[in-house]
Amino acid sequence: MSESKRLQELYAYQILDTPSEKKLDDIVEIAATLCDTPIAAISFFDKDRQWFKAKKGVFIDEIASLNYICTYAIKNPSKVLVVEDAVLDVRFTHISSFDIGKKSTRFLVNIPLTTLDGQVLGVLSVMDLKPRQITPRKINALKLLSLEVGQYLESKKAIYSQEVTLKKGTMALERFSNQSTSIFLQFEIDAQGKLNFLFVSKGINKMHASLDDEKILKNPEEIYTIIHPDDLSYLKQTILDSCVNLRMWQAEFRIVSENGDVSWHEGMAKPVKKEDGKVMWYGTFQDISGKKEYIKTLEQMSFDISHVLRKPITTLMSIISVIEIEKDMDEQSLKMYAGYLKAVGEELDKFTKMLNDSYYDKWMGTQQ
Repeated sequence: MSESKRLQELYAYQILDTPSEKKLDDIVEIAATLCDTPIAAISFFDKDRQWFKAKKGVFIDEIASLNYICTYAIKNPSKVLVVEDAVLDVRFTHISSFDIGKKSTRFLVNIPLTTLDGQVLGVLSVMDLKPRQITPRKINALKLLSLEVGQYLESKKAIYSQEVTLKKGTMALERFSNQSTSIFLQFEIDAQGKLNFLFVSKGINKMHASLDDEKILKNPEEIYTIIHPDDLSYLKQTILDSCVNLRMWQAEFRIVSENGDVSWHEGMAKPVKKEDGKVMWYGTFQDISGKKEYIKTLEQMSFDISHVLRKPITTLMSIISVIEIEKDMDEQSLKMYAGYLKAVGEELDKFTKMLNDSYYDKWMGTQQ
């Protein structure tokens, strides 16, 4: 595989230039103890440097360029590099030791650290200042340690990937919630009945100008100060009932603005009982003032139809009854009743137009 692909894999682990980690430091200590060497390290191969993540007896953080031992590991992901004496090894005629800062080593064992698809990220190394040998059993033990490093790196990569995904999802949710007409919220109540908001979308200021998400998160009880006094006790009781019975919370209540205007809102949230005994809700606040006005208009329409139109309709029915009773009706009577019918029709038309205009104006008001 290409070097660009290898580097892409390496960078995906977000391991370069990070602080020391106990897990990897412990593995280096075990490797040095196992092989009875004064030096051990876990290093990674960047584009133009070898960087030491965990080390014992190494006095530098990185080597500025990739040397033969690095390129050997990259090209041979399944092979262990053993150098018993750099002075005598024909592969290293151009060098007699390996630089580790204040000192140089002559003995070296490198175990490649590979990804699941065989890309070499770096090496697990043991080194000594003097020539020596290593047994196959110790090499196998080092291989097991290198697998432990690989598993640790994979778990770290998975966590990082989840964090990135979660962050993207959170940002997308925030954008959606901020643009939505609904206010998204997450809150909980402890055993003492104390309210605590865990999340509130920025649209909370649409509910009341004095509120913002940071203010509510710091002072949850602030939400109660904007509720209409006549609705406050009812609202708290609905939340308590939802908490006790773990039923969907739903409540309609009024909000009083700073200038005294009243608007209707609906709260809906699903309760979930946590392991610590607290009950947590996920839900929304929604302005339903338009819905309330629409229902009021429908109720007024029903009243108007049953009362305002009752008189002309009753008159019309009476005229029809009289016409049905009279068997022999002369022309003059017909004209008289026709006049009555015309008058009733004009009255109905007048009322109909008046109601249409009134309901249209009210409907337009709910859409603003």
